[in-house]
Amino acid sequence: MLNSLIQCAALELAPFGVRVNGVAPAMTNTELRVTKEFDRQANKEFLEKMADFYLLNRKVLEPNDITNSVLFLASEDAKFMTGEIISIDNGYSLNHDLSFAPGEEE
Repeated sequence: MLNSLIQCAALELAPFGVRVNGVAPAMTNTELRVTKEFDRQANKEFLEKMADFYLLNRKVLEPNDITNSVLFLASEDAKFMTGEIISIDNGYSLNHDLSFAPGEEE
C-alpha cells in the first residue's frame, strides 16, 4: 500500500519538479523493537533467528545500513529518479513473496 502511495505521489508531483521515492528496509535492529513484553534479550534472540532468512550475510540490518540509500535518494545523484522504492533487505525478498500477508494465498 505504501508503495502505491509513493508511486501515485510521484506521478502527481513530477510535473512540479518534485521527486518522491522510498526505501523499504527489512527487519532493522532499533530501540523501537524493545518493549516491556519484548526485552533486549528476547529481541536479540528474535533477530538472530531472522538473520537466517537473509541471503547476503546472515545479518539483520542496523540503522546505518539504510542511511546511505536515503542520502542517495535525497541527493542530486538521484535527480532523474522518481516513484522508485529501493529495497534494502539483505536478499530476503529473493526467497519470500512480499506481495501478500502471511496466511493469504494468491
